[in-house]
Amino acid sequence: MGIAMGCTSPHPPIIIPEIGRENLVEVKSTVDAMKRLASEIASAEPDSIVVVSPHSTGFFDSIAIKDSPILKGSFWSFGEWSVAFFRQKRRR
Repeated sequence: MGIAMGCTSPHPPIIIPEIGRENLVEVKSTVDAMKRLASEIASAEPDSIVVVSPHSTGFFDSIAIKDSPILKGSFWSFGEWSVAFFRQKRRR
């Protein structure tokens, strides 16, 4: 399969309800757009998703490709310990 879609997205931590709290109203259009994008990605049923980010904790002078069936993270660096995610690649 070829490339199904491409996109770019702002991703301020304030869009996470536990971080943004009462400020979520300021980023409502971004949150709504991210939900639409998530729906479009799900509809495309991609085999793989490639995320390019300037926020890597790996290298500052190169790009690393991480090929892992497990995706995990948290928002502890933004002061929110209760929000974390873990996703294991589903088998087809």
